[in-house]
Amino acid sequence: MLYGEPAKLFKDKLIVKPSGAQGAACHQDWISWPGFPKSFLTVVLAIDPFRSENGGTQVFPGRHRSGYISTPDGQHHVLDPSGMGMEPVLLELAPGDIAIFSAFTPHFSEANMSDRPRRGYFLSYNAASDGCDQYAAHYEEFHQWILDKSPQQVRQKLYFR
Repeated sequence: MLYGEPAKLFKDKLIVKPSGAQGAACHQDWISWPGFPKSFLTVVLAIDPFRSENGGTQVFPGRHRSGYISTPDGQHHVLDPSGMGMEPVLLELAPGDIAIFSAFTPHFSEANMSDRPRRGYFLSYNAASDGCDQYAAHYEEFHQWILDKSPQQVRQKLYFR
């Protein structure tokens, strides 16, 4: 057991990065919302290969030990990769491989320059003692956060399930 106790699914998402899709800016997954679990970690399951040419995830190993390095204001913050004090490491994964990293691990991806999509299933967990089952509450809070950030004309087009 990673936690030494039961883990609870916090959130999950399938990320499909089509050919030509842009990358994701450097960030940490932890957001300083009240009650957001500090034990949060993510398991990445590669459906397609994760390679540099298709925008595979890159991490800064060990940087999670610094904790949250942005302002704890409940917002998503973009980080400067050159300020990490180290080079990123590509999570080079074959289909079926997994990688696990902390919500405090800075990570990013570059554009998918291949001619095929890159898919990965991202499952995030927290320790049972760190908020127990927060799955439904997290998505309710996340959907409201997205709505609050979106212009009125975009809000009408959003659909959450």
